[in-house]
Amino acid sequence: MPPIRQPSAKAPSGTAKPISHQSTGRSARWQGNPTTRPLTDAELEVRDARQQRMLRLLRFVLIVALLVFLYAPQWVVGKLLALPAGAQPVVLRMLPYLTRAYLWLQFAGLLILLSLLVHLIVALFLFAAQRRNRAACRRSRRCTASISSWACSA
Repeated sequence: MPPIRQPSAKAPSGTAKPISHQSTGRSARWQGNPTTRPLTDAELEVRDARQQRMLRLLRFVLIVALLVFLYAPQWVVGKLLALPAGAQPVVLRMLPYLTRAYLWLQFAGLLILLSLLVHLIVALFLFAAQRRNRAACRRSRRCTASISSWACSA
């Protein structure tokens, strides 16, 4: 059994030496006016996270609105024209741009759907090639039975 260590005579038993170089005083970290102090890193991170959440929500709402407009443009125009009289000048100024943009939005949607289709077709061919290579690897004697890897061992 190791011997019991006796407390040092230098340090009093009730207080410990500060671990870091920072001051251990009881005063506030910011000596000036509390309303003018700079934000801490944690407060900046929280503020940035809130802004990112708001932007994400706004982006989602905008995408849903564009998809609804692409799916049912006459319904959207009818709902916009049925808005209260205070919003009518803005709607009437915006409506010609929406009708001109409709064709381009359809074209952009078509390009996005075509790119998704191309990616799915490529993934299908890669999946088929991967299955074929796995089957060939299992049939050959080069693969070991104890290793459950996808590639053949050399």
